[in-house]
Amino acid sequence: MRILLVGIAVTDRDVRAALTAEDMGIEAADAGELWDCVAVCEPDVVLAAADVPELAPALARIAVLLPVPVVLLGFSEAVWASFADANIFGCLVRPVTPPVVRGLLLAAYTQFQRMEAARVEAAQLREAFAARKVIDRAKGLVMQRHGVNEAAAYAWLRDESRRRRLPMADMARAVMDDEPQGRA
Repeated sequence: MRILLVGIAVTDRDVRAALTAEDMGIEAADAGELWDCVAVCEPDVVLAAADVPELAPALARIAVLLPVPVVLLGFSEAVWASFADANIFGCLVRPVTPPVVRGLLLAAYTQFQRMEAARVEAAQLREAFAARKVIDRAKGLVMQRHGVNEAAAYAWLRDESRRRRLPMADMARAVMDDEPQGRA
């Protein structure tokens, strides 16, 4: 796992002991270096000390442009409010032990992957639903123009789509736009 450490002191042995030999530990000294490290190294998780100056706006920017899960080290309600726009997936409060740090990093990574998969699936479903609506409307136009039933209209759209090597939704849009290529 690629773990980006931000503002984690070299003397913070319990946190550093959580990294295994297989982990790629990347370090950013401050929030200014954070963007470059995320853009270049594409970490799986960011582990950041909550008291790093300007960390909250830097994480908010990353959450929009290059989303990555974040685990904060150090917690208070005042600090938490400033991180509302970041992808915070957990907080650690000292004293910490390596197994707890490791477990939270893995949990943050796993939950973030699940969330991203759900986001992609939701976008695909929205796209499919929008295409289905266009196809249904085009089917209605074909039925109206030619006085055919729904099955025949769908078959015509499907056949024209194949013949013209167009996705079905594009063929339906052409019919709806009343372009010459889409006339039924």
